[in-house]
Amino acid sequence: MNKFIIGIKEHQFFGYVPVPLIVDNCTEEYCKIKRIVVFQDVIDDPDSYSPIQKEILSIIDNISDEKIYLY
Repeated sequence: MNKFIIGIKEHQFFGYVPVPLIVDNCTEEYCKIKRIVVFQDVIDDPDSYSPIQKEILSIIDNISDEKIYLY
């Protein structure tokens, strides 16, 4: 069963940043990462995400490299 989770990765300049992921085959030790979720996924298929997931993805999108470099 697919699950939406937030992982953490180390960014070259910004320290640790959140990474939205779809995972499956979870055990007590690990989960298999199926893909990284981007805000465009919400635009393409909004019914696949809950309101809180959409809000989380929007916040993460606003702190993405692309958005930060625009400022």
